[in-house]
Amino acid sequence: MQTVDRSVAILKAINSTPSGLTLTQLCSILGLPKTSVYRVLQALLKHDLLRKDDLTKVYRLGPALLVLRTDALYQWDLFSIAAPHVRELAEAANETTILTRLYRDRIICLDSVESARSFRYFVTPGREIPLHCGASATAILAYLPGEQISRMLGPGPFARFTPRTITDLTELLEHLEQVRGQGYAFSDGELEVGIRAIAAPIMGNRLAAMGSVAIVAPAERLDAEARERLLPSLLDTAQRISERMGYRLEPPISETARRAVRHGK
Repeated sequence: MQTVDRSVAILKAINSTPSGLTLTQLCSILGLPKTSVYRVLQALLKHDLLRKDDLTKVYRLGPALLVLRTDALYQWDLFSIAAPHVRELAEAANETTILTRLYRDRIICLDSVESARSFRYFVTPGREIPLHCGASATAILAYLPGEQISRMLGPGPFARFTPRTITDLTELLEHLEQVRGQGYAFSDGELEVGIRAIAAPIMGNRLAAMGSVAIVAPAERLDAEARERLLPSLLDTAQRISERMGYRLEPPISETARRAVRHGK
């Protein structure tokens, strides 16, 4: 088991450093002797889990991990069930749609379907989404038990990505309450300047959010009129996926909220 633990530690260390790491750097990070690390590296290289730049001696993640990641995503029930609905939504909205999944205390992008438009936004499947900002994440957090939200977020302050990012815990909790009240989340440049998104929670059979589906677009294409037009399709998509995942109660968004959206309030 020691070899497995070391293999995982090496992969995690390299994964957290996109530019890659040398043998010496890995030994320093892991606190292990060169002979032990080198032996594990050779096994990982043999199976294409790592690749090595012969000139710089830097190790990076290998192509086999891409295959494993794709296979893992396809094996998640939510992905296989939601994928057709997410693609249908992308075609109807003609904007990028994103499917996210709550995994333990992390939010992972499972699928991202690009629009055919000249300027589009894309999130790489497998990417971890920040918990405290963006419609995809807040649509999930708003429908989790309070103790789980506290554990996931911690006391703050949170990382600031743009001037619009909410970094204060109290302000974020108030925002989540608003999301719960209306049944969907809207973000305006919280994660990236000039990008807006609307997202709806995907509910599981334990009456808590297990993921979200979002429409993401440049700010000028996701104005109030566009949101009013796209929101019914988004909510319907989230509801259909939720039902396939075992959720049988009413949609999170109330009829009062639906009418308010339809009338631009």
